[in-house]
Amino acid sequence: MQPELLRLAFRFAMLIFVLALVMLPFQRRGSAEFVVTVLSALVGALFLGAIVLAVRLSDSRLPPVSDKRDEKRWNGPAPTNGEGRD
Repeated sequence: MQPELLRLAFRFAMLIFVLALVMLPFQRRGSAEFVVTVLSALVGALFLGAIVLAVRLSDSRLPPVSDKRDEKRWNGPAPTNGEGRD
């Protein structure tokens, strides 16, 4: 999938989820508004999960990490016989 489309879907899902969570404390328990707000939060969370899963499955695998400790370090090998020390 295109990254721009996934980014847009992620923002839309976050908007639904966050707005539902913000409205939730202001609703009376047992009212129809409370049920709709809880369902909106669930739909937003499921939508977020689906987007994250789609991104994880469509993303290419990371290259293998080589653990070569014998190679020269970025700054060169450690100084010997006191050279380079303050």
